[in-house]
Amino acid sequence: MLLADSELREIQQIAQDRRMTTEQWVREALGEAKRREGRVEDKLEALRKAVRRSFPTADIEQMLSESEQGYGSEPPAWPESFWRAFGGVTEDFARPPQVRQEREALDG
Repeated sequence: MLLADSELREIQQIAQDRRMTTEQWVREALGEAKRREGRVEDKLEALRKAVRRSFPTADIEQMLSESEQGYGSEPPAWPESFWRAFGGVTEDFARPPQVRQEREALDG
């Protein structure tokens, strides 16, 4: 591979800063680039799997309309069973201060 002199000096400086030979740095950089790219066949297989599935879809205008209907509306009310869980709590209940707890080791 041919590089401009300035590009080669830059790569040599990076390798030197990392206490590597230029060859080591180039090999690692190329290996990392290949790993990031992934195999084309793996990507194609992921696409094949996805198109075999069925996902709910809607017209874009319908989806946007449904999304916008939720903005600004009140959240749903908590179910009655949620409030019953607090049945024994008195009106003057105050949350205790939150402090870091020391825990004993479980291994021995």
